[in-house]
Amino acid sequence: MSKLNVIDHEGLLVVDSRLIAEELGIQHKNFLATLDKYIEEIEEDWGQVAFETETVTNSVGASNSVKYALLTEPQSTLLMTYSRNTEQVRRCKRQLVKAFDKAKSVLGSALQSRVIELEQKLTVQSEAIALLQSQVQNLLPISADFIPPGWDADVWEKLPSQDKRHFRFMFRRRRFRPGNEADVKTLPAITSHQIKIQQRAEVERLIGEVSEEEKQRFDALKQQVLKQYRSSGGES
Repeated sequence: MSKLNVIDHEGLLVVDSRLIAEELGIQHKNFLATLDKYIEEIEEDWGQVAFETETVTNSVGASNSVKYALLTEPQSTLLMTYSRNTEQVRRCKRQLVKAFDKAKSVLGSALQSRVIELEQKLTVQSEAIALLQSQVQNLLPISADFIPPGWDADVWEKLPSQDKRHFRFMFRRRRFRPGNEADVKTLPAITSHQIKIQQRAEVERLIGEVSEEEKQRFDALKQQVLKQYRSSGGES
């Protein structure tokens, strides 16, 4: 069973040179010698090789510093091509490809899970911000230039004053927001002249509904009032 294990090192997937040497069945110092021989070519095409140092204790208790390399997939694959194409080397190449593919799959799944987690957090935060904004709007007094949420500033400025008051009230009481229509229809503005015309029309309608008998009674009452007025000296 392969012992190759790909890890994440500073954002890069790498493999320990000691594991490659073990998979090849050679001493690690010999593998580093091959790496040192071709390192200029490797770094020219695939970037600088990362070296690490580890302190280990041998069987008699002495401490030694061990130098090893952390190789990326292109670096390790290129290094394999410089080795003799034996059966063991070919097997190591296959295991190396599998190890990196597995690491990519695991990393991809982890990233996807992280993306989903962040999207969920953003959704929760957006809802919390919207709720907070709504609460702030309820606490603050409505100023003369307050524009309710959801309104385009240019459209809002074109609304008549009574419409603005109406929509401010609707937002405060009913959380009303305008629809997605490009053109928002405004309430028709009513002038004082139009109000008088409507009142006159209403009076004419009411008069038209009065019966003939009621008209006669109204005329008699009117004549009686005029007679009393004249007798009291209201007319010279």
